[in-house]
Amino acid sequence: VTQSYNPFGKYTVRLYNPVKKQFYNVTIDDYVPCDSHGRPLFCKFNGHEMWPLLLEKAYAKSKGSYAAIEGGRPLNAMIELTGYQGEAMVGPFSDAQFTKMKHCIDKGCLLAAGSHGVDNTLRAGRAGLKSSIAAGHAYSVLKIKTPHLTTKKLRLLKIRNPWGGFEWDGDWSDNSPLWNTHTGVALEIGKPEKKEDGIFYMCWEDFIKYFNVVDVLYPNYGMDNIHFRVVEQDPYCGNCRGCAWGCFKYWFCCKGLRTLWFERSSAQLKAELDHEKPEHMVGLVPV
Repeated sequence: VTQSYNPFGKYTVRLYNPVKKQFYNVTIDDYVPCDSHGRPLFCKFNGHEMWPLLLEKAYAKSKGSYAAIEGGRPLNAMIELTGYQGEAMVGPFSDAQFTKMKHCIDKGCLLAAGSHGVDNTLRAGRAGLKSSIAAGHAYSVLKIKTPHLTTKKLRLLKIRNPWGGFEWDGDWSDNSPLWNTHTGVALEIGKPEKKEDGIFYMCWEDFIKYFNVVDVLYPNYGMDNIHFRVVEQDPYCGNCRGCAWGCFKYWFCCKGLRTLWFERSSAQLKAELDHEKPEHMVGLVPV
């Protein structure tokens, strides 16, 4: 609700109650838990952005404490933060579900994948994980690619660990030799940078071995969703680039007219993608 910096440190955040099916406001201050070095204990800064810390604090307040939002299902959190509709794909996964996931990504849906097992990192720490898939952990699914510049059928998923590290080290990982032997794939989708940022590629065959659920959030598409997007990777010209690209898409790609005259709600998008519903798709929290 609060759209700009408040010198008094008072902010109001709007959350959604899926049981009552209504939005409600949570008022917070800008004090967040920090360690002995003055660094935030939980959500971290992204550049100079403070809104993720405030959003996390508001969500923690709505649940009673920060401990109450440790772990849990990403789908529940995404629905409560946005008010959109969502559901879950439950394994074992099929080819039809891969097609559904790709369609969801192409339509701008948010996807989160949950891995097998139980998360013991709170007690045992992360030292034993290193370059592997953490058990009972949620990952973001950023992109799904089916490269054509290859002689075999290849399905790749671009995934992010929210920890910002502990990446997959198998086939198609950042350091995998497959990027060098399949130069056409690297040329078509871009060879990943060899850095520990939590982002990695994984083939579909490995994905279904390590993950057993994919949460899907269906966004609204309307005038309320048009916003100014800064190119944050460019600290100097990010505002100008974001403005130029936004104007280009709004006027020359007719995004403004499409959004104005063909507004589509979360429920409508879900119904469209559910037209041919694959097996093992179950709704968790209908809104």
